[in-house]
Amino acid sequence: MARAEAVLIPDGEHELALRVARCLAQSQRFETHVLSTERCAPLRFSRHNRGFHLHHNHLGDDSRVQGIRDTAKKIGAKVILPVSLPIIRLVAHHRDELAQVASLPPLPSPSLLDTFADKLLLADLLERAQIPHPRTHRLTTHHIDQGQLRQMRLPLLVKARRRSAGEGLYLCRDAYEVIKLVTRLHDPSEFIIQEFVHGPDVDVSVLCRDGEILAYTMQRALVPSHKPWHPAAAIEFMYDREAFTNIERLVRAVRWSGIAHFDCIFDHAARQTLILEVNPRYWRSLLGSLNAGVNFPHLACLASQGQSFERPAYRHIRYAKPETALRMWLGGILTRGSPRWRLRDSSLSTTATDPLPDLAIQAKRLIRTLSSLKKASPAYSSEYCPTSQRDPKTDAMR
Repeated sequence: MARAEAVLIPDGEHELALRVARCLAQSQRFETHVLSTERCAPLRFSRHNRGFHLHHNHLGDDSRVQGIRDTAKKIGAKVILPVSLPIIRLVAHHRDELAQVASLPPLPSPSLLDTFADKLLLADLLERAQIPHPRTHRLTTHHIDQGQLRQMRLPLLVKARRRSAGEGLYLCRDAYEVIKLVTRLHDPSEFIIQEFVHGPDVDVSVLCRDGEILAYTMQRALVPSHKPWHPAAAIEFMYDREAFTNIERLVRAVRWSGIAHFDCIFDHAARQTLILEVNPRYWRSLLGSLNAGVNFPHLACLASQGQSFERPAYRHIRYAKPETALRMWLGGILTRGSPRWRLRDSSLSTTATDPLPDLAIQAKRLIRTLSSLKKASPAYSSEYCPTSQRDPKTDAMR
């Protein structure tokens, strides 16, 4: 058997790096090597880690790029596979320099990456491309044009332009709440006002090259998180033609290259599917996509080497967080008539065969919790106040 080719993850400290490494572990062709700025990054303790390299990033981007180059040369990396948004952007910006030492996956231009990651710039792009999206109002100062607010459908969302996972998000029932909230923001220009859309979420994950969708999966929430705005506890893989068509139109229009996770929603009032936002990086339900039959990191590595492959079909399966799958599996046994869940409809087996990284994650969380208890409670900031008013049943695992 030929020796596995080395893939360097240059941001091994990021939480998504472990998911990417576990996907690559399913490929006999590639093996994972890690460059991290954190000595105790959870991925360091994974059995899928074939080499761990520490980089002290004290000198900025140039230092980090040099560290990636040196490590890639040292291990003979065939592919450099960035995971998080900042490092995807860094690699994209220095692609000419880094491509001299290893292949790179499909990457967008830094400017297009910034557009996808910014909710305001994305809304402007969707408007120009005439792709359905929620009505969005730009904030520049603490003063709001109430006439424009009256044209928007209530309730309204105030959203931070460049955050995800519910950070910097607030639901307002009327214009008065919006005005009151905006006056308390430190920098209103970093926020937008957007109509809140009632309807089920549909999430679409893609790998593209020059506007062509090489692989995709689609999912919707089955079991909501107990925390508003947080990823769903269980999802179902499915297909929605309108959501796929909208995303295909967008990626073709801008010739998108790279991975991305689109958050869409079906607007019951307008009877159409809207694109809400995009995370142009790997996503939390990546192992769910793997269970459904699409190994995005493996395909990204193939694409980095110019290999062509047929667009893989994915299975319409259910997928849950380990604790949710265990609870529902036990419930199916103890309660007659409950739908049976299989333990393999989760990452339980992956965690059980590679437990140390998850133990490291729990240890880090415990340390942070204990540390926060020693500090005084921070002053209230409306920028970080998540709402408890949104129905979490529509949240999807992102």
